[in-house]
Amino acid sequence: IGVMGGAFRGVAAFNEEQARQLEDRLERGSGEVDGVLLVLENPVPDEIPLILSVDGLLAARGGSTAHAAVAVNGIDDKPFSAVLGVSHLRVLQDSAEIIGPGGEALCRIEPGDVVSIHGQTGEVFTGSREIYG
Repeated sequence: IGVMGGAFRGVAAFNEEQARQLEDRLERGSGEVDGVLLVLENPVPDEIPLILSVDGLLAARGGSTAHAAVAVNGIDDKPFSAVLGVSHLRVLQDSAEIIGPGGEALCRIEPGDVVSIHGQTGEVFTGSREIYG
């Protein structure tokens, strides 16, 4: 479910420490990435400050009325994209997997990997995708 924003290319982080480290190393304006993308299984209210500190959110669970969705829709001081309710995303402790129809892992996402999302359409891609428009 696309919750907010448009096309976004981010380096994947799975916790606050990774997000901070990746932000410090991020080369903004490089053309490859737009910021840090937080990847969570099921955002909970305690994670709202962390969610608001990054540039994008990808979550396996949640929807347009989830706490995270309500919080990110309140952001008006910076660009932010969010996609929630990705049923084919399985988030582990420090990585995630894209799951195929038979339950097998088709792709693994590690910290620092680039993931592209679209906050309006809900699309998710591994790697950096060019934006046409």
